[in-house]
Amino acid sequence: MRIFAPNQPPFEAVFLCLEERMTQEQEAEHLDVHVAVCAERYKSLEQRLDRIERVMWWMLTTLILALGGMAFELVVLIGGRII
Repeated sequence: MRIFAPNQPPFEAVFLCLEERMTQEQEAEHLDVHVAVCAERYKSLEQRLDRIERVMWWMLTTLILALGGMAFELVVLIGGRII
């Protein structure tokens, strides 16, 4: 078990705390460390979700444009003229 000094910089405490799980008693004793660890986790999670969102939007945009192009080509081939 690691004990964090009260004057230890939060970034060092975060990296040390990520190596092992904290018990409820340790979290209560070191609430500032717990908050810092959770903040890092949520920041990481938010970055990953933002990346997934961007990929999905690009995929959707590409799909819509491709389907629109195919529909236009189908109208041109069947109708023989552009509307």
